[in-house]
Amino acid sequence: LTQEAISVDAAGGSASAGAVPSTRGGADSSIDRNNVYAISPKTYTSDDDFYAPTKAAPSGGGASASDSIGATAATITSVIAVVATGATIIFLTPPVFDPLPIAAKVLPAGLDAYPAPFAGYNDVLARYSAWLLAQRAGGWTVIDVHGAMTAALAQRRANDPPFTFSKDGVHPDALGHAVIARAVLTAWNLRPDDGELLAGLATRPDDPLLSLIRERRKLRMHAWLTATGHRRPGVTAGLPLAAAEAQAAALTEKIRALK
Repeated sequence: LTQEAISVDAAGGSASAGAVPSTRGGADSSIDRNNVYAISPKTYTSDDDFYAPTKAAPSGGGASASDSIGATAATITSVIAVVATGATIIFLTPPVFDPLPIAAKVLPAGLDAYPAPFAGYNDVLARYSAWLLAQRAGGWTVIDVHGAMTAALAQRRANDPPFTFSKDGVHPDALGHAVIARAVLTAWNLRPDDGELLAGLATRPDDPLLSLIRERRKLRMHAWLTATGHRRPGVTAGLPLAAAEAQAAALTEKIRALK
């Protein structure tokens, strides 16, 4: 999510193109400033308590108004209105939150405010992931990134206890992204040969194949941001979509030749 995002009317179940400007977040977001974008009941925006514990749900089983899982669930349920436009939504459960590498910065449960992350925030993400996965029964397409990263992290730490996929506790490194990629590819029945491709690319960031893939991604990203009228500061203007896709097709041929 970026500095301007889709506004969702949780009550009416409608989505609008209203921008929600913010001066925080973006590509240089950091755990130190705790300015990672969150989801609140009506908009995708920044929230200083995003890494706080969730409050207990009422006895009736529903989520309290201030429960971040309930608010997120309400928002995503409303976003389903986007399907009416003809779009297909693919949901991913969130990556893990890892307090180990930032142990000196996290806060315990029971506080009134959380200017820094809650030490047990991964439990919150696990609860939200479970809710999201349960929506498969209703026909949602949900890929379980959280489960894949949890399993991979446990496997790594069995032999290397200090291991982490994210030095700041939030943003996965190349190996973490390889785990995410494998989860997505497996869900799509596109499995790299025994994991060798992903593992190799994760340890060789300057590999010619990765360089071409990054070039194609940036080409399309800038083209689509420009085409949609995105106003994120500092982003290079992109080519017209047709021109960008023509160049992307040429890059795709080069990518296939290196596989």
